[in-house]
Amino acid sequence: MNPLYKLLQLNLTERVILILRRHWFIFFKKVLIFLVLIAIPVIIYAIIVNFYPEILSQSNLVTLILMGISLGYLFLWLVLFNNWVNYYLDLWIVTNQKIISVDQKGLFNHTVARLPITRIQDVKANSKGYAQTFLNFGNVEIQTAGEEKNFIFEEIPNPFKVADQVNDLAEKEIKPTS
Repeated sequence: MNPLYKLLQLNLTERVILILRRHWFIFFKKVLIFLVLIAIPVIIYAIIVNFYPEILSQSNLVTLILMGISLGYLFLWLVLFNNWVNYYLDLWIVTNQKIISVDQKGLFNHTVARLPITRIQDVKANSKGYAQTFLNFGNVEIQTAGEEKNFIFEEIPNPFKVADQVNDLAEKEIKPTS
């Protein structure tokens, strides 16, 4: 049995139709920022060596600089790890009976929300900007019946195709079987 069924408490008759995560470009942007921030101390060190070499002759100051750089790198790695956890564990699952949204906020906080397919009223997809248009990712908003908040699949690949599939599932569920 698939471990996903146990984790998300799916029925035995339930079939997983889609498993969605954010587009890879979302995490890639954060990695690029990380790489730029990691390069800054190296650039500063090169400037100090070339223009202010007398600073490196003071051992106490060098020790403090190394400690500061080490703490900065540790902080950057922790931020990158936290971003990876949030990226990887944010998950949307569409089954033939319901939609499950797993939202990870930080390392130790996540929420799981479920929406029966029969409660879907409207499905809307959008793609804004150059990156989303060219890389084919965007948001899918699912409007629900009742007071529940709308489900939003944020920054997922192929949003229009996903919206069509969810809409087809909702229409199939609403149609009376004869």
